[in-house]
Amino acid sequence: MKSLKLKKKVHHFFFNGVVYHQFDRVKKIFIKLLGIEFPDATELSKLLHKRNNIVHRFSFSNIDRMTMIEITMKDIVYLIEQSNYFVNNLINNLKKAHPNIPS
Repeated sequence: MKSLKLKKKVHHFFFNGVVYHQFDRVKKIFIKLLGIEFPDATELSKLLHKRNNIVHRFSFSNIDRMTMIEITMKDIVYLIEQSNYFVNNLINNLKKAHPNIPS
């Protein structure tokens, strides 16, 4: 029974308690739990504001909700490229640290 309670607490922490775009906090989790090198997230951090305006605010600024933020196709493509680059590095680092994990 204790095992089930612990599983529920862990599940709650990772699915409700972690904000995955707070890279400095998430980095610590990856390093401690998985023992892997965390990829550089500097560029994604810079792009986070624009990404949030695209996803959550229909291009309105999160500062005053009245100002439209210009979002071009070039912006979207760059966001996708940077996200893919980051995730691929994360996967490669995981495979390097834990080669027995199936692909």
